[in-house]
Amino acid sequence: MVILVLGSIITSVRNARKEIVLSMAIVDANYETDTESLKKEILKAFARIDDKYKNEKYNIQIDTSPRSIESMENEAKLTVVMSKVSDTDVVVCNKTVYEKFAQENIFFDWEEIFDKDYQRYEPYMTDGIVDLSKFPKWREGNFTTYSPTYFCILKNSEHIEEVEIFLKYLMQNSM
Repeated sequence: MVILVLGSIITSVRNARKEIVLSMAIVDANYETDTESLKKEILKAFARIDDKYKNEKYNIQIDTSPRSIESMENEAKLTVVMSKVSDTDVVVCNKTVYEKFAQENIFFDWEEIFDKDYQRYEPYMTDGIVDLSKFPKWREGNFTTYSPTYFCILKNSEHIEEVEIFLKYLMQNSM
């Protein structure tokens, strides 16, 4: 028992020292979502695209606690996740949540992000927004059960390059 607790503490300390290269919030995540596997897959994909990610000092942060069900607690959580002081880079959400927060102009426009590559991503979009439910890899992971599954970059994101790497990972074997 003591060894198990000590092992958990050591793992937590190691993870705390790692640099976060992508922070993602998944609103209404499937309760069976295996975030540890998703983190490992994303980091492997990053390493295949850029050697600097082969270093074990990097980590992905995934928050599956935000919920769209109306309650004061959920409303507060979503507001914090979407705020300018949040360290969240991207939010995965349904259309209702997107429309609610898009009015506040907190998301990047995908045309601005993709620029010349915009047409390449159009098959994976709904209403001009990247729709993760159109990526087989996302669907196979069973991370969300709604469609469209909007993928939104917050304007305060510090990891735009990593967001693009994540999308390239999702596109592998999708075309």
